[in-house]
Amino acid sequence: MLIDDSNIWVERLGSVRGEDLPYIFGLPLVQGGSVFPQNFSRQDTGVNEAVLNFVTNFCKTGDPNEAGQQQAQPLPPDYGTAKERTRFRLITWETYETTTQQYLSICK
Repeated sequence: MLIDDSNIWVERLGSVRGEDLPYIFGLPLVQGGSVFPQNFSRQDTGVNEAVLNFVTNFCKTGDPNEAGQQQAQPLPPDYGTAKERTRFRLITWETYETTTQQYLSICK
């Protein structure tokens, strides 16, 4: 990538691609498998639950915050503590505004 004197390349770069793939495919829930042989923590599992919840809601309804008719089944108790498993359920994913550039950060 060409870097010029005005340093506007940072804005063009955008978000990092691919870091969300393990979470979209649910790999922390199955400890990565052979494709991503990583040691995922219980916190990773909680983040994975949040990502899957938002993506599933968006696919069903067009809104990541709206669950639609069917509610997701709770995860088994061995997927982290109750606090880790439910901490994202009451978070609302607001629409991104270009003027404020505020966004939802889902992290450990």
